[in-house]
Amino acid sequence: MACKSCHGRALVSQTVVLVLLLLLSDISSVDAKKKSYKGTYMEKGVRLLRDDCELSIQRTGGPCMTSSINKENCILRCMNPECYEQVYGLDSLEEGEVDARRGKDFRMCVRKALKEKGDVL
Repeated sequence: MACKSCHGRALVSQTVVLVLLLLLSDISSVDAKKKSYKGTYMEKGVRLLRDDCELSIQRTGGPCMTSSINKENCILRCMNPECYEQVYGLDSLEEGEVDARRGKDFRMCVRKALKEKGDVL
């Protein structure tokens, strides 16, 4: 026969371990939520800036509206001329080009500039 007090202690130990695991998982999920919220907030600032630039370019028209790639380059320049020069320089995006690396670098530069300016965060 099994020891009744041994079974009770094992059950209590299992319950304590389960409670500790639940508490630890709640703490780590709170940290993850804080980080994702911050990232989302920063991305929102970049998106708002992009939307403002896109509207401005659509209103003014001109050479920026002659093709989709000209429009994209104008939007990026409008968002932050310094970041545009730093990332794209003399090698602007060309029709059909997808450059994920430079796109990421540009967004990081814009986020940093917004943060330094105090517009976001």
